[in-house]
Amino acid sequence: MSYLSLQTSLEQAENAIKQMEGFMNTMDANDEKINGVLQNADKLADEDHYNADKVGCVNISPINPQETKSLSRTRSSLIPICTIRRYGLHELKNAILYLPDTAESALT
Repeated sequence: MSYLSLQTSLEQAENAIKQMEGFMNTMDANDEKINGVLQNADKLADEDHYNADKVGCVNISPINPQETKSLSRTRSSLIPICTIRRYGLHELKNAILYLPDTAESALT
């Protein structure tokens, strides 16, 4: 999201807001998908599925627990950053809408 620099037009600000909201929605959707897969794996393991040792979350060897915690912390830190960025974009949009009115008032 770093490519979203300061916007100068209403259209640019609205597009940046849409991109930020899309990014946040994608993060939420991915969380739901991951949690669904993990829940299904746990369910299969709990039900003594014939391949429980391969689908159970405990036995997933490529995932390092420290790496998982690091990813979780990174994701958690993105949420407030995205929220602040979205708020800033909405404020910028409001300023873009307000400035022309102010300029017209100054001329009269």
